[in-house]
Amino acid sequence: MEHLQTPTTTTTTTVSQGHSTINIPYVSTQEFEAGDLPGVPPLENFKGYALRTGWDVNAETGDLNLDGRSFDELTSFLQTAFYFGCVITVFRLAGIPVRTADFLERRRLRQRDEIFVRTTILPRLISAWIKRETSTFTNRMVPPFPPSRRQGFSAFLRGLGGGSGATSDSNNVADPITERMMRSSGICETLNFTFWYLQMFRRRSETMTEPFKTKMNLIELSIMAMGESLCTAVTMIYGLNPRLMPTWGPSPILKERLRRGGWCPSDSPFFPEATVMSSISADYYFGSRPCPWRRRADHSDCSIAICNAHLSVVDTATYQQRHVSPTCRCTAVEVPAEASDLVSQNAVPVVRWDGTMLTVSRGSAQTPYIALSHVWADGLGNNNTNSLPRCQLDRIQGLVNELCTEPHRILPGQPVMLPLARSGETVPFWIDTLCVPLSTALRSKAIRQMANTYRWASRVLVIDSHIVSLERSQDNIDRYLSIHLSTWHHRLWTLQEGQLASTLFFQFKDGAQSFTDMGHEDMMKFNPRDPATICSPVRILSTNQLAGFYSGQPGMAQDITVRLRSCVAHLRGRQTSRASDETLCLSTILGLDPGPLLREETADGRMARFYDLVGRFDPRIIFHTYLRLPLDGYRWAPRSFLQQESELFPMREGTHAPHPATLTPNGGGLRLRFAGFELLSEAAGPGRWQPQTLPVFFRPWTAGNPVPHQQQTRGVPTAWYTCAYKMEVAQRDLDEIDDVSLVGPGHRYAVILPSSLDPNALPVTGIVGIVDPSTASNPVAHEGKIWTTGFGLPSNQIPAYSVPWAMPVRYVCRVQVSMPSDEELPGLVSYPTVVAFGRDQEWCIR
Repeated sequence: MEHLQTPTTTTTTTVSQGHSTINIPYVSTQEFEAGDLPGVPPLENFKGYALRTGWDVNAETGDLNLDGRSFDELTSFLQTAFYFGCVITVFRLAGIPVRTADFLERRRLRQRDEIFVRTTILPRLISAWIKRETSTFTNRMVPPFPPSRRQGFSAFLRGLGGGSGATSDSNNVADPITERMMRSSGICETLNFTFWYLQMFRRRSETMTEPFKTKMNLIELSIMAMGESLCTAVTMIYGLNPRLMPTWGPSPILKERLRRGGWCPSDSPFFPEATVMSSISADYYFGSRPCPWRRRADHSDCSIAICNAHLSVVDTATYQQRHVSPTCRCTAVEVPAEASDLVSQNAVPVVRWDGTMLTVSRGSAQTPYIALSHVWADGLGNNNTNSLPRCQLDRIQGLVNELCTEPHRILPGQPVMLPLARSGETVPFWIDTLCVPLSTALRSKAIRQMANTYRWASRVLVIDSHIVSLERSQDNIDRYLSIHLSTWHHRLWTLQEGQLASTLFFQFKDGAQSFTDMGHEDMMKFNPRDPATICSPVRILSTNQLAGFYSGQPGMAQDITVRLRSCVAHLRGRQTSRASDETLCLSTILGLDPGPLLREETADGRMARFYDLVGRFDPRIIFHTYLRLPLDGYRWAPRSFLQQESELFPMREGTHAPHPATLTPNGGGLRLRFAGFELLSEAAGPGRWQPQTLPVFFRPWTAGNPVPHQQQTRGVPTAWYTCAYKMEVAQRDLDEIDDVSLVGPGHRYAVILPSSLDPNALPVTGIVGIVDPSTASNPVAHEGKIWTTGFGLPSNQIPAYSVPWAMPVRYVCRVQVSMPSDEELPGLVSYPTVVAFGRDQEWCIR
C-alpha cells in the first residue's frame, strides 16, 4: 500500500503514518516464480498457475472450486496467484524482471519478526516501464482484450483505434500486430483475469466470520490497490480507454477506516465523475486523515447517497434571515417594484446597492452582472418579502465588486483575465431573494427564465458558510473537500445554478476563486507520466473533477436519453425543500421548457409531465429499483431521482445503449423492445397465479414438440426449452404495489426481461405486468412460426416467438427469474407453461 499517497507523504516511497497504517501480511507458502514452467510465455504461465498447483478449475466456466479448502489455503493461494502472480506477469510482459522478494519487508513487531507485503518499489517499476515504452515503439495505441477471448483475436482487431488515446496520424504502421500491441493486450488480459478471480474470492469472504473475514479482506485490498494502479498505468502508457478497465473498489477495510475517521458513507466515492480509476487510492488517502467537517458527528443513520446533515430543510414557518453579525439589528431593504415589472415582461432584473438604496435594471448577456448561488439555510433567504438586511446588502455588494475588480483565471492554460470593472465601480447582481417575486404567477415566470439568468451572468458567485470559512491559501485538496462536503454541493437548485454558470466562483474567507484559480499551480506542475500521479491521482482529481462536474452540463447536441442519464447521476446526493422543484431543475438543465410543469400542482403530476417533455428514454429504465410513480401510464417510471443509493440502471462504461424507447404522452405508455414471456391461460389459468413471495416454477411452451426435461448443471449446457425456471417476487416489491386491483384473480400476466429466457443469462430481474384483456391470446397462429432460433448446438439457441404488435402491459411489480437446481424443483408431474418471446418483441408498458 506504500505506493499510495497520504496527507503526510510528499513522495510515494514514504510509508504511511496517517490516520491508521495498513499492514498487509505475507501469507504465501511459496513464491509465485517457484512454479514457473520453463519456456512458457508469461501470460500462459500466469493463467495456468491454479491447475499446476492442484486447484480444481471448471473447464467450461473457468470457476475455481473453493469448497473443502482451509482458510490458510485460500489466503495463501489468493496472494500468490493473484497478487504476486499478477504484478510479476505484468512487468514480465513489459520486459522488466521482478520477483516476490522485491515486495517483501521483514519487521519486528510485538516481540517477533513478521513479513509484510510492501509496494515501495512500484513507482520505480512504473517509471522504468514508461521509459521503456516511450523510447521504443510509437505505433497505434489499441484497446485491451475483453475479459474473455470468446470473440477471438480477429474480433479484437476489428476494434482497433477505440482507445481514448488513439492517434489519427496517417503515418502509423498499417499492420497493427506489433510487439507493443501484444504487450498491451497481454497486460490487460492479466489484469482482467485477476479482477475476475478476485470477485470469486470476495464473494467467499462475505460469508466468513471474524477474524477470518478481515484477514481475507486485507489480502483482497492489496490486490485491489495494485490492480487499480496498474490499470491506470496501462491506460496512460498505451493510450487505452480507462472506462473499459475493471473498477477495483470499494474495500470493506477502507470503508471501516473512513468510518473511524468521522467520514459519512456518502462521502465516498470522492470523485464520482472521474474516468481515472481512483476508488482505492482516494479512500486510502482520505481515510488517512479525519473528516474536517466536525459538525457531522454521528453517521449511523446516514445512507450511501446523502448525509443526514444535508437532509434538513427550511421550515418556512420559523425561518429567519441572518445578519452579518449576531449583534446587528439593522433594518431590511425591500427591492423596488421595477423588479417585478421586469419579471412580468420575461426579463431578468438585477440590482445595485449604493449603501442607502437599491436600484433595479435589466440584466442580459450584453450587460455584465453577477448571479449569486447560495443555500437558504445560511440565512440569505426570505419567505415573506423580497428584502435583505442592510448589513447583508453591504457584504454582498462588496463581494461582487471585489470579484469583478480582481484579476482571475477563467480557462485553464489561458492568461489572467483583466478585471470586469474599475475599482470603486458598483457592479449589478442577481439574487433570488430579491429578484424572484413571491406571487405564484410571477415566480413561475422567473423560474422559466432561470436558465437565462445564470447563463447570461458574467460570473456566478457561490456563498456557502462552510466554504467561506477557508482561506484561499489553503491546500487545494482542502479547498476541494470544503466544496465536496458543503451544503451548497448537496442542494438541488444549486446543481442547476452551478451547471448553468459560464464561470463559477467560490467565496473564501479572503476572496473568491474560480476552479481554474484554485488548480492553476497544480496544473502547471502536472506530469501525466509521473509515477506518483499514476499510483495515486488524488491531487490532480481534486484539481479538476469538480470543475468538470459543474461545467459538464449535458450537451444540447447529445441525444436526450444520454443527457437524462448524465443529469440523473448528479441528483443522487441532493436535497430540496419542495419535492415539486425536482422536475423544474431537471427540465432547465436539460434545456426543456418548465412551463408545462408549473401548471401541475403536485410533485407526481409534474414528474409525469416531465416524462412527456423528455419523450425518449433508454429502455432499460423500466428495470430500475427506485420507487415508482403511482400514476396510470407512468408506473414504469421513477417517482424521484433524489437520494437514490443505486444507479438508475447499471451499465458498464463504453458499452452502447439500446435503441431509445418512445413515450406516448398523457399516460399512453412506453414502447420498447425486450424479451419476456406470458403465462399461458390453459396452463396457469386466470387466477391460478398472482404476484406473491412464494416461488412459482414453470416450463416454456415448445409449439407442440415433445421435449424432455433436463436442467442445466455446472459444466453441462442444455437447451433453454428443456429447463424449468423459477419466478418469485420480493416482499419489498409486493409492498410497493399501490393499487390492489393489480393483484387478484382473472388477470393475464406477462414478464418483460432485459435478456432472453436463457439459462446462461440467469438470474435476472424483470418486471411483471397485466396484459390488456383485449389482446389476442398467445401463442397465436403458431403453425410454422419460429419459436426458437440460434446456431450450432441446441444449447446455443434462444427464444424467438413474437407477435406483430406491441403487447400492452400495465406495470405491477418487479420479479426475479432464475434457473433452480434439480434439488429445488418441487417434482411436479406438469408445470405451468409460459410462451417465451424473442428479444425483438415490442411492448407498450403503462
